[in-house]
Amino acid sequence: MTVYIAKQNDGTILSKDIDVSLVIQDVIEQRIENFERYYNHYKENLEINYYIYIGNLNKLYNNIEDYTNELSLIDDFYKTYNNEDYVDSSQIVRIET
Repeated sequence: MTVYIAKQNDGTILSKDIDVSLVIQDVIEQRIENFERYYNHYKENLEINYYIYIGNLNKLYNNIEDYTNELSLIDDFYKTYNNEDYVDSSQIVRIET
């Protein structure tokens, strides 16, 4: 049985489960929760297009059941989540098994 682990570059484990889609949804939920808790300066968020980033995460989250290929899902997660305009290099997430 394969266990998927979402781990940041700094070594922090964000989630683990046997279902990669649940791991990715959990990581996205944490990111959006963090955004809502700490990034409440709407003008700054508008200027840096942070709402677009959060919207892209939301779209991936809501469409996760449409993926039939785990590698495609992981690749789209990397492209969406690990945008270095919004994520510090220490917070880049990789999915490990």
